[in-house]
Amino acid sequence: MLDMGVSESIESGGVDPLLGSINEVILAAGISRTAFGYRAAGDPTLIPKMERGRHIKKPLLRRRIEREIASIERHMAAVEALG
Repeated sequence: MLDMGVSESIESGGVDPLLGSINEVILAAGISRTAFGYRAAGDPTLIPKMERGRHIKKPLLRRRIEREIASIERHMAAVEALG
């Protein structure tokens, strides 16, 4: 499997702050952890890796994940607006 910018070393700062945003959106949208990781990064094990302290280092991957979060939030807002 490709690395895709997920650092394999555990950082002293704990988990990546992006993990909180990921957890919020998957809970609200009812998306599985595996599906989110695959959709956002092509890595179904993305969230477990982040929970073990791995940080997203590559800016391109970080932007992809942030865009996926924003896309899910926009979709949820559109569905809610429709009633």
